Amino acid sequence: RFKTCRSRVEQTGRDSFKLYASLLKQLLSYQQRLKDAQRDDRAAAWKVQIHQLERQLKQEKLRLKEETESIEQSSIRVSLSKVSNVLISQRSIIMHLIEEMLHQIVDDFVREQREHVSLLESKLHQTKSEFIDFQDQIEKIASENKEVEAKFNLMQSNIEMCAIRIERGGDMTIADCRVRSADSSGVCAGPLARVWIQDSIVEGCGMHGVVAHNGGQVKMTSSVVRHCKGHGVYSVYCDRDYSSDAHAALSVGHELVRTGGMPTQSFGKPAVYAESCSLHTNLLNGVMACHGGGARLVDCSIASNSRHGVQ
Repeated sequence: RFKTCRSRVEQTGRDSFKLYASLLKQLLSYQQRLKDAQRDDRAAAWKVQIHQLERQLKQEKLRLKEETESIEQSSIRVSLSKVSNVLISQRSIIMHLIEEMLHQIVDDFVREQREHVSLLESKLHQTKSEFIDFQDQIEKIASENKEVEAKFNLMQSNIEMCAIRIERGGDMTIADCRVRSADSSGVCAGPLARVWIQDSIVEGCGMHGVVAHNGGQVKMTSSVVRHCKGHGVYSVYCDRDYSSDAHAALSVGHELVRTGGMPTQSFGKPAVYAESCSLHTNLLNGVMACHGGGARLVDCSIASNSRHGVQ
C-alpha cells in the first residue's frame, strides 16, 4: 500500500509539474505576444509620427521655397529700381554738364564777340525746345508700341493653333463630325474664310468652341457646342480701328468700343449664323460677339453656361 500511495503521489507530482510547465509556457507565450503587440502599437505610433514629421518637413520646404522666390523677386525689383534711379541721376548729371558747357561756350563767345550773344542764346533755347519735342515723340512712340502689343496679343489669343483652322479666303464644309478635346479652339474661321458646320458636335475644347474673326463667316445648322473652357461661339474683330468706322462700332455698357488710333488692315466684319443649334455648359458665355463681331441665332437652345447665354 505504501508503495502504491508513493507511486500515486509521484505520478500526481509529475502531472502537476507537467501542468505547471505547460501553464508557464502558455504564460510566457502570452507575455511574448503582449510584448509583440505593444511593440507593433509603438511602431504604428512611430510611423504616424514619422508621417506627420515628413508632412511638416514638406510644408516647411514649400514655405522656404516660396519665401526664397519672394526674396528673389523683391531683390529683382529693388535692383531695377536702383538701376532706374542711377539712369535718372546720370541723365540729370549729363544734362547739367551739357548746360554748363553751353554756358561756358556762350560766355567765351560773349567775351570774344558780344555781337553774337543774342544769336547764340536763341540757338540754345531752340535746342532745348527741340529736345523737349524729341522727348514727347519718344513717349508717343512708346504709347503706340503698347497699343500695337495689346492688339497683337488679342489677335494671337484668337488665332492660335486650333483643331480646324480656315483662313485667307478658305471655304470648308464640316458635316456629321465630332471635334473634341482640342488644346485651343475647336473650329477657327480666319480672314475672309467661310465655314459651314452641319450636324456636328464641338466639345471639350481648351478655349472656344467656334471662332469667327477678321471677316470670317461661320454658318451652323443642327450642331452642338458644349463643355468648352471659353465661349461656345466667339465672333470678334480683333485688329481694326473702330474710331474711324462709326458703323462698325459697338456699344457695350453704354460705351463705344474703341481699340486705339492706329490704322490697321480691314477684312470686313466677322459673323456667325446659327440655326437649330444647342450651345450649353460652356465655361464662359454661350455666344460672345464683341469688338465688331456679329452673330445671328435662329431657333437655338442656349443653357447652363457659366456666365451669360448671349453677350
